[in-house]
Amino acid sequence: MRMTTAPSIRPKPLMEARYAGAYYFRAADRRVVSVNTGAEARLIILLSGRYLADPRKGSALEPIDAAAGDVVLWRAGEERLETNDPTHPVYCLVILLDLDGIPAHLPRQVHDSRGLIRRLGETLVELRTESPALRAATETGYLAGLLAEYIRLAHLKKDELAYRVSRYIEDHITEPIRLADLARHVGLQQHHFARKYRAHTGRTPLDEVRRIRADFARGMLGEKRK
Repeated sequence: MRMTTAPSIRPKPLMEARYAGAYYFRAADRRVVSVNTGAEARLIILLSGRYLADPRKGSALEPIDAAAGDVVLWRAGEERLETNDPTHPVYCLVILLDLDGIPAHLPRQVHDSRGLIRRLGETLVELRTESPALRAATETGYLAGLLAEYIRLAHLKKDELAYRVSRYIEDHITEPIRLADLARHVGLQQHHFARKYRAHTGRTPLDEVRRIRADFARGMLGEKRK
């Protein structure tokens, strides 16, 4: 009897995307208010400064207040009022995308805790100097990785405990961090916090401290090599 193997079914990607370009943007050292929209979706990767934006009047979306390390997603055609803070002028990398199937629940803003979105975005920009054949073979992969990391961070943000812990660690990355510091920050007793965090994430809070510090060190090493 001849056995047949059922064909494997690949899950449909959450979002389908095509890379449409990228550029760096540095705001002037003065207050500027501008209304912006675009035919493409945009990922704004904040490298420094403060990015303020208000969705168009009547929108249910919350205003955006982003800083270095944050990534903001705008869908195609969405109008917003952007304001440059002259005391913290924006410097960012903007990725232009043709995106289909963006889930309505996907958050407008995430924090790029490992710096992976930034590194992948910078790599996409660097590919402009490569041959067309190499760009065609690699752009899709880098873009897929970038969007996968955005989705991962979006899911992390839904877990308020893990999100608050990771943000605290990133904000105090060069300082000593104890279990008691993390427990105090989230308002839980130390032992209860440790058990709850492990149940949520599968690792201990101090494992998370070591992981984020290792990612930070790798990112710093990559910066020095450029």
